[in-house]
Amino acid sequence: MFKEIFGNCPQVKVIDYMISTPFSQHTKQQIAVGAEISRSTLNNFIDELVDIEIITCKNSKFSLNSKSNIVKGLMAISEEFVEIEYQKQIKLPDEISDELTIEEEELYLSESAPNVNLDALEQEINIKENYTFSSINTNKLINFEFMLMDEK
Repeated sequence: MFKEIFGNCPQVKVIDYMISTPFSQHTKQQIAVGAEISRSTLNNFIDELVDIEIITCKNSKFSLNSKSNIVKGLMAISEEFVEIEYQKQIKLPDEISDELTIEEEELYLSESAPNVNLDALEQEINIKENYTFSSINTNKLINFEFMLMDEK
């Protein structure tokens, strides 16, 4: 929910992911994949999140620091976002849809996903992140070349 309000910067993505899984412990790879950023990007700022006590690290596992006043405030904001969205949803007309069985719901809502290949997901994220970076640099280079041509 934070990404929609505060933007898609990597720190917001990580905080959003960690708040969505408040009782879980994660490796850096799990956080990077869950937040849809590369591990190298995560490494640029994860120590800062630990230093300001938003997350804690124990035995190379990271978790949300529920004792932090900052986290308590973020959780309160998150709850407000959920309430606002809930109020919007109850005003919408009921849609006819197939209901899930209890087993399907449990599978869908399960936090553990044993069949997920984190390495493959991480590779996809790295490719997307590098492509975006390359595209931005290419556009800057093209714009610079056009500026030089205009000066002639």
